[in-house]
Amino acid sequence: KVAGGIAKSYYVKLDGQPAASLLTKKEYKKDFKKIWKKCNAVIQKYKDVNWNDLPQHIIEYTEQCGE
Repeated sequence: KVAGGIAKSYYVKLDGQPAASLLTKKEYKKDFKKIWKKCNAVIQKYKDVNWNDLPQHIIEYTEQCGE
C-alpha cells in the first residue's frame, strides 16, 4: 500500500505547474483527464476511473509517457 491504507488525498505536482496542488479522492474522476492530459495512453486504458488505481496510473504514465 502506497500510504499505509487508502489515503483520501495527495499533493501532486503536474508538468508545468509552479507548485503542487491537492488531489482528492472525491474529485479524482472529474479531474482524471486534466491530470493525465499529456498521456493519451493512460486516458485510453483507464475508462473506469478508480482512486485505488492511482499508483498504477502513475506507473503507466511513467512507462508510456515519461520523459
